[in-house]
Amino acid sequence: MMIIEKTRVSFDTDQEQQVWSTWHNKFLFIKYCGQCEACGIRTYLFTNSDNDPRGPLGEHTNNDMEASEYNSTGPDVIACFSCTNDRKQYEKLLAISKTKWTRVNES
Repeated sequence: MMIIEKTRVSFDTDQEQQVWSTWHNKFLFIKYCGQCEACGIRTYLFTNSDNDPRGPLGEHTNNDMEASEYNSTGPDVIACFSCTNDRKQYEKLLAISKTKWTRVNES
């Protein structure tokens, strides 16, 4: 797998990227995660740092909804930071998750 080394993040590639962060004083490795299931924006995450939306990923920061956090099983629902922090978009993501997840029986 080839890693693209740049000074800015490219939000139109599926390839892993490496960008220099003066804030972290190191190279950050960025992985494409998929499109937000609510708004369609391409999402990315750092593989060697916190996924802080105030950094270079901005609104493209991946913030998946994990089934286990909702007492369910199933695949993560791909979500961007913006949609998980907007009530209407969050409700849309919850509706999508209900089609993918199975509730765990509470004992």
